[in-house]
Amino acid sequence: MGRSKHICMSGLILAIVLAGCAPAGPGVTSGTGSQAQEPTGAKKRIVAGFLKPDLLAISALPVDSEGRHIAQMVHAGFAQEDDAGRLHPQLAEAIPTLENGLWKLLPDGRMETTWTIKENARWHDGTPVTAADLRFGATVQQDRALGIRISPGWAAVEGIEAPDPRTVIVTWGQPNIEADVMVGSSDQLLPRHLLEQAYTNDKATFMDHPYWTDEFVGAGPFKLREY
Repeated sequence: MGRSKHICMSGLILAIVLAGCAPAGPGVTSGTGSQAQEPTGAKKRIVAGFLKPDLLAISALPVDSEGRHIAQMVHAGFAQEDDAGRLHPQLAEAIPTLENGLWKLLPDGRMETTWTIKENARWHDGTPVTAADLRFGATVQQDRALGIRISPGWAAVEGIEAPDPRTVIVTWGQPNIEADVMVGSSDQLLPRHLLEQAYTNDKATFMDHPYWTDEFVGAGPFKLREY
């Protein structure tokens, strides 16, 4: 079943249990809005329900939707956009800008954006997040055979290079004011070590892979414990 079909489904309530990957603070808010005191160093546990069939579907929701917030808990991108539209570094060391030199306007009208992945960026299974994961995710995002909605922004991308495991250089054939948002999004980042073989061997069933549900492995502050 393609992603476009997944997103159209409704009426199915799914419950997921998320376990924090980092120690929680002493004051943790409970579901009733009261403050439940937990010992310092205790991990947070969140149970969430949503009206979408899988984590791939909710990752396509608007950034200010509740489902989207769930996706951001379990997955991360090079950058994360807040509700006000501001970008903040997440797995990357910095957001490309003209001021820091990571966003370049070339003399011929093209652009170049450079991302450097943090040295300690890891998938939930402990595997390092690499530039190859972004290149693989970009390949999947542009594959019309999968039946997913392709962002029109990809038409401006000439190429994605990975000179080393932590560096991604994107060349743009024309100006794109949302270049940082598009490539920095978690939607573009997929664990190549877990999905490349399934993608290569059988595209027809790739979108039904259990990775999108109970075998999801992300890079966010929480990891999926139960689906």
